[in-house]
Amino acid sequence: SLHESDASTAASFDFKLSSPSQSDGFTVKYTVTTGSHSASPGLDYQPTLSGKIVFNRGENTQSVLINALDDNTIESNETIQVLLTPSSNYTLTANGNSATLTLEDNDVFSSAPVIEAISNKSVTVGNTLQFPVIAFDEQDDTLSYSLVNSPSGASIAPNNGDLSWTPTEVGNYILTVQVTENSEAKLNSTLDIQVTVTPAATDLNLSLSNEAIFQNGLLQISGRLNRYPDKPLQDLPIRLLMSPPVGETITLNTLTTTAIGDFSFDNLPAFNQEGTYFFTAMFEGTTHLRASSTVKSVQVSAL
Repeated sequence: SLHESDASTAASFDFKLSSPSQSDGFTVKYTVTTGSHSASPGLDYQPTLSGKIVFNRGENTQSVLINALDDNTIESNETIQVLLTPSSNYTLTANGNSATLTLEDNDVFSSAPVIEAISNKSVTVGNTLQFPVIAFDEQDDTLSYSLVNSPSGASIAPNNGDLSWTPTEVGNYILTVQVTENSEAKLNSTLDIQVTVTPAATDLNLSLSNEAIFQNGLLQISGRLNRYPDKPLQDLPIRLLMSPPVGETITLNTLTTTAIGDFSFDNLPAFNQEGTYFFTAMFEGTTHLRASSTVKSVQVSAL
């Protein structure tokens, strides 16, 4: 027998005459069979499908050399048979007209990496989602981690599977992780992870210094932007919608002035109409980060 890994070592098929040749060029032809379950020429051994053995005067032994080829296919042991071709010039012995070589497979069964199950994830838009992807390989091959067709900005550490993503849009997403073994087989496994990105919990408070004033009286309007996720709260835009008793709504703009989201509106229009004025503050950070205050009102009376 010959091991596949012994590709540099040739198997020798030795053939012997019953007595030394009496002349030069005594020839015996042979073929190499490739029947069912046998080795395949060019894949399992160096292809030699037919040939001839030449004995010179005084020789009675010659050899045919065949080299095994190493492959990466897991398979059963295979055989090569060298068969002598009958001829009127010689007589083949009953049990000596062929020889068989067994090629022993050296490839070990390899299974794909196993990825541990990961439950569905949820994260607020603008926040960072981080978690490890854990996988193992039965053959103890080292593993490489990657993402397949995943959202923009998502990343995974190729060596240890630490995954990180900061989503910028609300919605439902799938992160597909692929784990590949660093072996000749390069087997891999994938896992889909469901991620729900929820809107930010943002709200807006609005305060009036009075609930009733006289015409052309003074009113102070202030408020605070709360729970804007993981962002500085200073210099964020706030809009005030002021609806007088008669006429079109007036729009005023300001910015938050402190790190905790405080804001105020100065230079308010004169309250020269009798009746009720209504106020609503609005914040529009992004499409998915917005808030409106509850409606506030002030009653304006004549002097």
